[in-house]
Amino acid sequence: MIFSTLEDILATDFEAAIFDFDGTIAHTHHIWKLVDQKFFESRGIPYTPEIGKILSPLGFERGAEWAIATYGLKEDPEEIVAEWKELSKSFFVNSVQLRPGVVDFIGKLQEKDIPTALATVNEPELLALLEPRLHLSTLFDTQVFAADVGSAKDEPHLYLEVLKRLNAPAEKTILFEDIPLALQTGNSVGLITCAVNCDDEHQDIEKLSELADLTIKHWY
Repeated sequence: MIFSTLEDILATDFEAAIFDFDGTIAHTHHIWKLVDQKFFESRGIPYTPEIGKILSPLGFERGAEWAIATYGLKEDPEEIVAEWKELSKSFFVNSVQLRPGVVDFIGKLQEKDIPTALATVNEPELLALLEPRLHLSTLFDTQVFAADVGSAKDEPHLYLEVLKRLNAPAEKTILFEDIPLALQTGNSVGLITCAVNCDDEHQDIEKLSELADLTIKHWY
């Protein structure tokens, strides 16, 4: 497998860019692992990396529904979502960092007048907690959440909403993602796809690269 350089990316013919948040531009894998471990083990359910892989593209609502259906939990999805949010708040406020080099890379896109968007299954209120410290609003022309469209990354609606807001054609828009399902959905929409190596020790970057047009190791 050959990693593309950022120079290779910038030389690619695209007119808009979509970025995932968790793992792709921010180090958050360790946070969600802690949240999931605490949640499942408090219910007597052993946590495994496979659980994290399943939950990652689903978002809070769909993830809660999956947990209830899979483990027969006698709880409402709203209760589980509220618990996940509460568990993650303190971690997000104090611990989340953007990956080295990503701010500079997005800045180069802005210098070229290339519109940028954040597309995430994370929760708006959690990312709002980061604004005073990370200033995400200065990096993206728009931020689209799974909650905005009522679906996760196993369906195209999130990316289609981004394209609508940016007024950009799919074939001229690049998507940066770190999980297979999101890249597969991006491909189905017709986006240029770029796999991003992340800090998840269970990420299979070789397999991920097979799903993408380009693959990068880091943002510098």
